[in-house]
Amino acid sequence: LAKKSGGQVYEDKIIQIAGQQVGWGITTIKAKKAWNLNYNGKGVKIGIIDTGVDTAHKDLRIAGGKSFIGGITSYRDNNGHGTHVAGIIGALDNKFGMIGVAPKSELYALKALDKDGTGYVSDVIDAINWCIDNKMDIINLSMGINEDIFYLKEAVDRAAAAGIVVVAAAGNEGKNHV
Repeated sequence: LAKKSGGQVYEDKIIQIAGQQVGWGITTIKAKKAWNLNYNGKGVKIGIIDTGVDTAHKDLRIAGGKSFIGGITSYRDNNGHGTHVAGIIGALDNKFGMIGVAPKSELYALKALDKDGTGYVSDVIDAINWCIDNKMDIINLSMGINEDIFYLKEAVDRAAAAGIVVVAAAGNEGKNHV
């Protein structure tokens, strides 16, 4: 098909995105080796305590969720951070976008942080308790606080005692600490 643009005539071609991408993290942690052994998240329930998750995102399948923020009933993400985290964890193996570490896992969006990415420790603790009550296998906490909070530690300890693996962010300030 010949096209004219800017005074030039050329043969027009189809162009498209490259399809599904494998991020550097997947390569770094050698996730493909785990996938080859059928460790792909199937049957694993993961509670993502964050800003919520975009429930309409085509690269994510959300099994359920809850908001722990007073006056907000939706667990839909209005910040983007929780959706980003959910993608790293469980983006689907669907031939487009990215693929997550555990693409067959069951993701639960637990909104404890608001549109600014801030929230109360009490809401995070409530979300941890929800994870315990709903028998999550893993809890992800990609957030930070600059002090020791006894009640937060106690909630994390209760989750661990219930057999839940608790994963938390560390060192995201972008500074060198000694």
